[in-house]
Amino acid sequence: MKEKIDRLECREEILEITKKLVGINSEVNTAGEQVVAEAVQEMLENHSYFKENPQQLVIEPTINDEQERYNVMAYVIGTKGGSSRTVVLMGHMDTVGVADFGVNQDLAFKPDEWKKHLKGEALPEAVRTQVSSDDWMFGRGVLDMKSGTASNIHLLNHYAENPELLDGNLVLIVECDEEDGSHGILSALKTLKRWQAEEGFEYAAAINADFVAPAYAGDENRYIYKGTVGKLLPSFFITGEETHVGSAFDGLDPNFIAAELTRQISYNPELSDMALGEATIPPVSLKQTDLKPNYTVQTALSAYVYYNFFVHSWSPEKVLELLKEQAQIAFRNALDTFETRYKKYGEMSGGQTREILWEPRIYTYDEMNELLEETHVFG
Repeated sequence: MKEKIDRLECREEILEITKKLVGINSEVNTAGEQVVAEAVQEMLENHSYFKENPQQLVIEPTINDEQERYNVMAYVIGTKGGSSRTVVLMGHMDTVGVADFGVNQDLAFKPDEWKKHLKGEALPEAVRTQVSSDDWMFGRGVLDMKSGTASNIHLLNHYAENPELLDGNLVLIVECDEEDGSHGILSALKTLKRWQAEEGFEYAAAINADFVAPAYAGDENRYIYKGTVGKLLPSFFITGEETHVGSAFDGLDPNFIAAELTRQISYNPELSDMALGEATIPPVSLKQTDLKPNYTVQTALSAYVYYNFFVHSWSPEKVLELLKEQAQIAFRNALDTFETRYKKYGEMSGGQTREILWEPRIYTYDEMNELLEETHVFG
């Protein structure tokens, strides 16, 4: 017979914490990250448990970081039994920017006012239904992931009030810089290790209360994902041959190659890593640009692009191998398209065309470094 598990009646409390957090502009790489960290610390230090055990609550600066920002970390020791097993609750307090709110950027941090404003806008049917419902809150960071962080804070406070219900321990990490360089969670590792040594914590699980999305249109399931997924950010540096735009076919635009590369890689299910019947989302471009600092009538000399790449079991070496194959295909396709269009233009203009001698050259960083050393390092 399964043990009955009582659900905490905590909706209103978590909504209140969420609104407080959303009300603080904590865009990544801004001073707002300091402000929200101080607010989280204040929420916790006012609790009687942490007044009696101040050493179990810390606000700590990140390590090797150009920005001044902080993590807030705390723990509760259960008194129900003598277990050293410890669960880590993870959540971040920074957000992406709000430029996409346009002239309404100030409303991004005011969930009630933003929701009221949206009711007067022309919206897709699904969003219009959500705006009219009390089950939805709108604002920057509500979903990613201040509501999740609010849930973690409430759960820690619950067990701080009732340590006799906890057989084991609970650690809370509210980290900064999740949306950029991950300085927050990387810096938190030293504190986790210190507490492990000082308190004898046996870390048994980590719960990240980040957002989940529907798997398909109309999907109303709420998913809990066990395990984790790897994320890589493979990048390509692309060079061509610059030319004046008046002699476009005398050069090879690296943007042209980058566009073909993205066409080959983005949304390509051949690059989904399968494990236990589950496929990762295919890669997609997160940045694509040339490196010209300003306008000129010369085509770019170089460009770069990088892709989000999820993995279950593939190693970085495996991903490089796969992407090198895709880059070879893309470069070859780009050159074939270039040649076809060049010949067509020659027929249209009545001009002479030359032989296309470019060939794809695809190198990993290590291969390029080895080539450069062979060419330029002596002795």
